[in-house]
Amino acid sequence: MPTTTINNSLQMYYEDDCFVKPWETPETVVLLHGITRSSKFWYAWAPVLGQEHRVVRPDMRGFGRSSVMPEGWQWSVTTLAQDLRSLLDRLGIDQVHLVAESFGGTVSLQFAHDYPERLFTLTLCGGPHRFPKQHPDGEDWAQMCRERGVEWWAKHTVGTRVDPARVDPGLVEFYWREMGKTSRITAVAILSYVLGLDLSEKVKKIRTPTLILNAGRSKQNPPDNAQALHRLIPGSELVIFEDVPQHIHSSMPQECI
Repeated sequence: MPTTTINNSLQMYYEDDCFVKPWETPETVVLLHGITRSSKFWYAWAPVLGQEHRVVRPDMRGFGRSSVMPEGWQWSVTTLAQDLRSLLDRLGIDQVHLVAESFGGTVSLQFAHDYPERLFTLTLCGGPHRFPKQHPDGEDWAQMCRERGVEWWAKHTVGTRVDPARVDPGLVEFYWREMGKTSRITAVAILSYVLGLDLSEKVKKIRTPTLILNAGRSKQNPPDNAQALHRLIPGSELVIFEDVPQHIHSSMPQECI
């Protein structure tokens, strides 16, 4: 099982796939997941991108098969961006195409600000640069996880991620079951941390070629948020997928790829 020691608090798990000709040296694509998800959620992307690229899919700290953080650990997009840089250093990778979904996109924006020399391009699939101080529905997702458990929360809110009427029922169950494996401590902490987070001033400085993909029915990152990000990053490209909820990378992987 591929893991590497980032520091004394983190053993990071990652998948590393490449199906190009053995004598070729491809560029690397990194696929970064969002809150309470993992490298598994990029299952449809790796076989396609791996035909022409090396594809690295890490589990961020606290998620998937990477180290779980103790209660009281201070979450920070700066630290999560440092974790990714450390992983690339340990794998001997200088530059990558970074593709990220949801909160993974927020971490990637921080990464693009802090380490621009490590990126060829940046692609965001519903990746917010700012979060409201409360969920658009007025719900307290952290409280849901605390009181009912992560799996209950994931199942209760799955319709905000993928449309059960339009995707394979197996994908819907996969979502809430896999998300439900996340530590309750982690879910409560990270869902509390992101409220009010705003990287607007930092993203103004990003000069990496950036593609912004967004869902037309996203509550987590509504189109006006994506449009604001598009205006903040010079030369960025914006594509809105109408009439689908947040997780276009799962419900529309081929179109996104």
